[in-house]
Amino acid sequence: MRSILPFVVLLVAACGGSDAGTTVIPVTPVTPVTPSAAPKDTIFTPGRAFSPSFVSVTAGSTIVFALGFDGTGHDVRFTAKPGAPAYIPVSVRKYVGVVMTTRGDFPFTCPTHPEMTGIVTVQ
Repeated sequence: MRSILPFVVLLVAACGGSDAGTTVIPVTPVTPVTPSAAPKDTIFTPGRAFSPSFVSVTAGSTIVFALGFDGTGHDVRFTAKPGAPAYIPVSVRKYVGVVMTTRGDFPFTCPTHPEMTGIVTVQ
């Protein structure tokens, strides 16, 4: 009887992913912050929703995402446009701050949970 091991090894290798076709446009860097440094403009992720889902700030303000404090990992991707913050990777129990420098509306979503959406308006 032949060994199935070589077939399994090839199958597992073939299932490996590649990000060759992925394009990420980082514009504004993201910065981890501590809870004591979190500003009033904090967006939380209770369950599968952003709360609040709409925030309005002035240019130069820092928005903080309080990600995954319920134990569920969340990430944040802003619609790609000039001035949009960079992608925030999946995080659990982490505060991540972004400085909003460009005026306009910046829709965002949690790619892990696409039903989670929100908008930051910068005036």
